[in-house]
Amino acid sequence: MQTQIIYVSPLGNIRLTAEDDALIEAAFDVPATMSQSSTPFLESVCLWLDEYFQGKDPGAPPAICPKGTEFQLRIWRLAQQIPFGYTATYGTLAKEAAREMGIPKMSAQAVGGAMKRNPIAI
Repeated sequence: MQTQIIYVSPLGNIRLTAEDDALIEAAFDVPATMSQSSTPFLESVCLWLDEYFQGKDPGAPPAICPKGTEFQLRIWRLAQQIPFGYTATYGTLAKEAAREMGIPKMSAQAVGGAMKRNPIAI
């Protein structure tokens, strides 16, 4: 069963949608699409976000289960491995994905396309 709440962040409202005990979407500045229903899991996500937006290392992220293609899931998993406080370019992610897939190279634009469709871009 899906549940949803609106988290008020310094960047605007974030619609948090969970299925069971995993986050499936964190969408900025969009209205709730179903009635809001807080759960212990979503409350823990809000506490994690509080720490994150205060500039603190919030620790391990909450459980997530984004929906996407195999390629998108690979790129999103690689993006999750970027340590707190660091950045990585699409080119860097493309090189790592190509290495994992055993191919000579990958387009940074392909990575950008996957990231554009990331339903949990925090």
